[in-house]
Amino acid sequence: MSPHISHTPENIEGILKEYGWDTFKSPLHTFKNNDDLPFITLGILHHNRREALKITLNVLKEIQYPDFEIIVVDNASTDGTAEMMKNEFPSVQFIRLLKNTGTAGRNEFLKRARGKYIFCYDDDTVPASPDTVVKMVEFMEENPEIAALCGNYFQPLTGIEETAGWEKFAQKKSVKGSEGIFLVEGGVCFRNSVLKETGYYDEENLWGAEGSDLSFEFLKKGHLIHLNRDFTTLHFKFYAGRPPNRDTNWKTQNMIRLLAKHFPVWAFIPLSFGYVVRRIVGIAIRPKTAIGVLKGIVKGFSGAGKFLKRMPKLTLKQMLFLKRWYLMLYRW
Repeated sequence: MSPHISHTPENIEGILKEYGWDTFKSPLHTFKNNDDLPFITLGILHHNRREALKITLNVLKEIQYPDFEIIVVDNASTDGTAEMMKNEFPSVQFIRLLKNTGTAGRNEFLKRARGKYIFCYDDDTVPASPDTVVKMVEFMEENPEIAALCGNYFQPLTGIEETAGWEKFAQKKSVKGSEGIFLVEGGVCFRNSVLKETGYYDEENLWGAEGSDLSFEFLKKGHLIHLNRDFTTLHFKFYAGRPPNRDTNWKTQNMIRLLAKHFPVWAFIPLSFGYVVRRIVGIAIRPKTAIGVLKGIVKGFSGAGKFLKRMPKLTLKQMLFLKRWYLMLYRW
C-alpha cells in the first residue's frame, strides 16, 4: 500500500523551490542560451485533478526554453477544470473531451503537436528543474537515432523512485543510457516524426500496459527508446478517487491482452501462463489484490481473442531481443 501523501499547494511549492522552481510568484523565465533550439510541444493528460493541473501548468510556464506550446487534454472532468482553464490559463490550448477515453486521450495532443519534440506529462508530473527540458532536447538533437527518451521517475513526497533498477532489464547499455522497453507515459520525450510513422497509443485503452504496447510498436519499426538517468521527472501522485482493486484489475487484464496483441499464439500461451502464475502467487504476498487480479485474469483472456488477430506480430528476432524484458514481466 502506498504511504499517505499530504497534498497542499504549500508543501508541493516548497519541494519545487528545492529543485530550483519559484512557481506561482515569478514571471516567465527568459531563456537566451540558444535561439536555434527547435519549437517543442508540452502535452498534459488530465482528469478531475484541477489543483494538480494548476500546479503543473504554473511549473511548465517557467521552463527555460525559447519557444514552446502547451496542450491540455481533459478526459471529461467534472471538477471545474474547464472554468479554471478559461479564467487562469487562457493562452494554453485546452481540449475538453466529452467522455473519458483513458490513456488514449494522449493521442489528442500527440496528433495536434507542432513541435519537433513532444514532452508528455500527467497533471501531477513536472520536469525536475527549469533546465531539464532544454537538456533533454539538446540530448535528442545530438542523438538523432533515439526516438524517445525517458529519465528517472521520482516521487518527492514519498522518496520512491518508480524507475529504480530498470537498467537490469535493458536490452542494450551505452554511455547514452539504457535501451529497452522504457516508456514512462507521464515523463517521456518523443521525436514527433517517429510518432507520425509508428502510430500512437492504442485506442483500445490498454491502461497499465500502454507504455509497453507503444514500445513494441517502436521496436517493430526499428526505433530506439532510451532511459537516461541524467534527466528526472517529479511525480506528485495525486489520486482521483479510483475504486479499490481497479488498478490491479486493469493492469492484469491489459498485460494479458498486450501479450496477445504482439506475440504469435505459440508464444502467447506460455508467456501468458507464466504471467498468470506470477500474479496468482503474488496474491499470497498481497492478499488485498486477490479480487483485482482474478477479475483481471478472467477479463484478460475473455478479451484476448481480438488481440490475437492483430497484425503484425513481433518477429522471432525481435522476441529474442526482448529477452531481458521478460525478466521485467515476471519480476516480483
